[in-house]
Amino acid sequence: MNGRDLLARLLSYPPMPTAAARNAVLIAAALALVAIVLAAALALPGTTFTTFALWDPLIFVDNAYRLQQGQFPHREFHSSLGVLTMLFPYLGLELGGSFGACLPTALALVLVTATPLAIYVLATRVRLAIALPYGVFLLLVIASPMTPGGVPSKITMALWYNRECWALLALLFTLYLPPYARTAMVRAADGLVAAIVILVLVYTKITYGLVALTFPVLWWVLDKDARRSAVLAAALVAAVIVAIELIWGLNRLYLADIAFALRSGPTLRGGLLQPIDTLFIHAEETMLLLAAALVLWWERAGSARDYLFLLIVLGAGAGITNQNTHDYLLISSSAIIVIAAERLARAG
Repeated sequence: MNGRDLLARLLSYPPMPTAAARNAVLIAAALALVAIVLAAALALPGTTFTTFALWDPLIFVDNAYRLQQGQFPHREFHSSLGVLTMLFPYLGLELGGSFGACLPTALALVLVTATPLAIYVLATRVRLAIALPYGVFLLLVIASPMTPGGVPSKITMALWYNRECWALLALLFTLYLPPYARTAMVRAADGLVAAIVILVLVYTKITYGLVALTFPVLWWVLDKDARRSAVLAAALVAAVIVAIELIWGLNRLYLADIAFALRSGPTLRGGLLQPIDTLFIHAEETMLLLAAALVLWWERAGSARDYLFLLIVLGAGAGITNQNTHDYLLISSSAIIVIAAERLARAG
């Protein structure tokens, strides 16, 4: 058995139709190659280039050195961001070996960690012609040293955690699409992947984490065939959060830092109606997303539950964008186009 046959068997277990197995192999190979190239481009130079928001990378390098000295996050030093925004730079510092290599290496690690999740989600439920541009786009969102929608002259490692969260949140939303093979193994894998993504978002930035925590509920309500996956995801998330609290007591410290940050500034920038204004600010993207939903309705390829979910995705993306100072794209809403395109392809 050659390597390609082995990979096809692994990715198509439980057995999928031949076309689906081939689709999975090609998606896995292409995205793995792109991820390796991007990770190498980040890590190998061992240098950080920045022309914008220099203060932000310095915070995470400082956090990395604090972890290296044995300080405990949210106790010896404080941040409203989660522990993963400190752990990845620490690993980047350890592996990169220098101040300049810290964040690029950390971002390469984030990319390598996220790629298997992207491969699984896309290979199990999105056809090749849609999965490849979408997957490459999400990997570029993580790897590109710039703010979403920012001008190319503003090269920076700042706010890297926002880009990571955007990509993972879009993947989480994409799990709403039914997989090609509805087997017990796939349902279990769906629940596991959803739980991993939710936990990463919770312990990276709570703004994304709160949205992610609602996903199992939406999944359970809107897709009866996904209820086992949704329950498994919710159970795993709850179990890990409880275990982390019992072992390290981290959650109480994290929540205390979040509460302090909320007391220090407005809880919602611009007021309750500002997310609606955000949709008008991003008028081109909003119209594109509405067009995707309109085509889905015109072709009768979606259900009322689909439209409700897509509306929730759009609202969540607008709300988060409103809270992120330097973001100028509704990145997680790219899942709307992918879900609509895959639904149309399956209906055809």
